[in-house]
Amino acid sequence: YTAEDLVGEPTDLPFGLDGRGRLKDLLERWRGGDLSPAPFETEAVRKDGTRVPVEVAFSAVTLAGEPAMVAFLRDIGERKAAEEALRQSESRFRQLIEAAPDAIAVIRGGRFVYVNPTYVRLLGRPFEEIRGFPVADFVHRDDREGLERRLAAFEPGVPTPGSIEVRVARPDEVVHATGFAPG
Repeated sequence: YTAEDLVGEPTDLPFGLDGRGRLKDLLERWRGGDLSPAPFETEAVRKDGTRVPVEVAFSAVTLAGEPAMVAFLRDIGERKAAEEALRQSESRFRQLIEAAPDAIAVIRGGRFVYVNPTYVRLLGRPFEEIRGFPVADFVHRDDREGLERRLAAFEPGVPTPGSIEVRVARPDEVVHATGFAPG
């Protein structure tokens, strides 16, 4: 649109149905006295029908003694594209980890945050009995001290030399040796 196309027209002209509904709700809130900022995301519709993802923010002001609104629209197309690319990348990564033949775990603060299906099979327990529990709970008691020392020495971004071998404590009392390499 040109400035001439928009001046004097309804303020919801460049928005799709979602944006028009949100703008209407915002105006009703303002008429009721709620002037708090309420930015939202929607799509602007160009004159040629092209849709552009935008963040919309309004601010109540007084101009020449009269109440007015100032609208701020920011094109968030690049951000939305980056978010979608990240979501797809994370999905592909998760598929890779889920299908890996190696047992893979994410550990934070000495507790399991995530384990892949191979790790679930190794521990002989369902995921729900692993996530959130201390790693040491699943290691043979004679190997816990070495594992805990290794975890305590871990520093993000600093290569961890080699791996250590620990015995896994399973509910079926079968003990399996496994390598453990934090980092």
